[in-house]
Amino acid sequence: MGNPISGWYYRRLWSFWGPLTWRRFIKLIWKTPIRFHNGWHTGFTNELIKRGGAKMRIFLLVFAGLLLSSFALAQGKEEPKEEPPPMAETAEIEDEDKWYFTWTPYSHLLEIDGNATLDGLKTPVEMDFDDVNDAVDTSFTSHFTARKGPWIVISDISYAVLDELDESELTFSTGTPPITLKGSINTESTEALVMLALGYRIHERDLGPRLGEKSRDWPNKKWRVYVYGGARYYYESFDTDVVLKASAGPIERELKISIDDSDHWIDPVIGISSEFDLTDRLSWSASGDIAGVVMGSDLTWSLGTVLEYRLSSNFGLYGGYRVLDIDYENGDFAYDVQYKGPLLGIMLRF
Repeated sequence: MGNPISGWYYRRLWSFWGPLTWRRFIKLIWKTPIRFHNGWHTGFTNELIKRGGAKMRIFLLVFAGLLLSSFALAQGKEEPKEEPPPMAETAEIEDEDKWYFTWTPYSHLLEIDGNATLDGLKTPVEMDFDDVNDAVDTSFTSHFTARKGPWIVISDISYAVLDELDESELTFSTGTPPITLKGSINTESTEALVMLALGYRIHERDLGPRLGEKSRDWPNKKWRVYVYGGARYYYESFDTDVVLKASAGPIERELKISIDDSDHWIDPVIGISSEFDLTDRLSWSASGDIAGVVMGSDLTWSLGTVLEYRLSSNFGLYGGYRVLDIDYENGDFAYDVQYKGPLLGIMLRF
């Protein structure tokens, strides 16, 4: 006798996995063929009762009932919601569809080392922090970012006016009357740098107990990496007055030489930055970029690292270190100077 399972049973089993109902399930189980030593039987007959087939069917029905009941209860039962971890006062879950702005006015405690060529005359530019601090007449620096989802807009502005005066005096006591030479160099320089760039987040990972897991102490603790590209505008102006005075008794002569030169240019900029949340309040970031090469300067590069400490969700402190190296040449004007020094500022978030 052929095996009816190969036909009727599989067709019935396939139709069973449609909409699941008690009626269809009971009907299928009740008519499932059961093989005994004398062949296949498909009805609920006295012979099945005698040989135990009915007991098997009843067992299957009870088992199926328990199984479906458990499934129904599991579907209807709400899973207990895990309480969100306590958030620090400074923590904020960022909304990917919302703009976040950060404005950071800061002071760059500079040292300047290099040289400038004005009208073909090469002049060393060497100033330590005290020299720069004494020479500063006007200064303004700030950093601004705007974020939305993976996108970031970066702006950095630096403007300074330095007024440096160097005086010297030399007296020759030989001869009558003695000859006295006096000289002074007064240099007023104006510098402006403006960068605007658009960046995109290429990497983001939660920083929990294990890399890739959320932190229980602060759900927004993350590591982010951005790449950005844009342009940086430079303006350099120098106004130098050299005064030489010679006197011998009542006779006095003066020689004055003025050197004025300026230039401005635009560099394309590409860079990368990384942000790493150390705690709910403290974060560290590092960035680097290169500029020029194809236009503007021969090569300009910068590296910086910053620590940010959040006193609240909208206010914090900012400190770090930055190096900016500029190498530019255009005709009789050249500027090959490196700026370096610590950064100190405050952060305003809104």
